[in-house]
Amino acid sequence: MSYPNNTIDNRFKVGALYLGLWARDTPEATYHWGLYHHRDSASGYKYHIKNGAPGFWVTDHGKSSRCMKSIALIGFMRIGHCIANDIAKLDKVFGGMPLNRIPPGYPALTCKTWTLHAVALLEAAGFVMCSDLEALYAEILKWGSSEYEPTMLNVQPRTIIDSQSCVLA
Repeated sequence: MSYPNNTIDNRFKVGALYLGLWARDTPEATYHWGLYHHRDSASGYKYHIKNGAPGFWVTDHGKSSRCMKSIALIGFMRIGHCIANDIAKLDKVFGGMPLNRIPPGYPALTCKTWTLHAVALLEAAGFVMCSDLEALYAEILKWGSSEYEPTMLNVQPRTIIDSQSCVLA
C-alpha cells in the first residue's frame, strides 16, 4: 500500500495510543519497541528511546507523519486512547519518565523495558485500560512473532491491529 508523501495511513484512529514494534535482523528475532499517539488525521507523536553512546539512551519523541515508512516496521497495536484535551497530561507522563535509569521491576534499561514501564504508567493515568499487563506482553510477543517473517520479506501494508487484552474506546 503506497501513500502520498504527506498523508498517513487512514487505518489509524484519531486519539488512539499504539505500541509499535520494529524488527531487528538478529538470530533471536528481537524487536525495537516504542509508542505512538495518533493526534489528528494527518500526524501523531512518537515516544521511544534509542541507543546513544554505549550504555546511554536518548529520547526520540516528536511529531511524525511517516511512522509507516520504516522498512523494519512490524506494525502498530492499539492499546489505549487520549483525547485532545488530555495531551498535556499524556506528555507529562512521558516527561516524568527518568532516562538512563532501570525501570522498576526490570533487570536493565532497554527500549522494551522503557516502553513496558510507560504502558504501566499510562495504565495508571487512565490512558490504557489493561488490567493484565502480562497478558498484553504475551499478546505483543505472539503478534510480533507472527509478523516477523512478512516484515523481513517487506510484505505491505504493515499491520495495525487492536489489542485483545486492553479495553479500547
